[in-house]
Amino acid sequence: GAFQSKEDNNWKWIDDNTNVSNYNNFAGVFPIPGGGNCTAMLTESPMAEWINEDCDNQKLPFICRRYGYSTLPTECPIDAPIEGKDIIAPGFPIPNIPCEYIILVEANYVVKLEILALEANPNVDFLEIY
Repeated sequence: GAFQSKEDNNWKWIDDNTNVSNYNNFAGVFPIPGGGNCTAMLTESPMAEWINEDCDNQKLPFICRRYGYSTLPTECPIDAPIEGKDIIAPGFPIPNIPCEYIILVEANYVVKLEILALEANPNVDFLEIY
């Protein structure tokens, strides 16, 4: 999310205090001066544009958080995936390294694999489970 700094009135990202000037998705006339110092997303808009909202009295929920590209892996992992951790393709969002993830369990155990999101390009990316 983003907020309006009380020190200099600039809109900044909450995680590192840098200005949002490198990516700004405010809708039309927004931000409206005095309309609030937090951003909210217009979820009914296909453009997912932002508006400013008052969050001094009530905190707004955050929508998502994603890894900074500099922190993503650049090669396939050696160890098996850890329960509860995300599996991210090396080099995402432009991965070009095919990786295999092998999950081994003791006899008579069952593996539960839950895919919450999968971003794949047709005829290029794929997921095989066997």
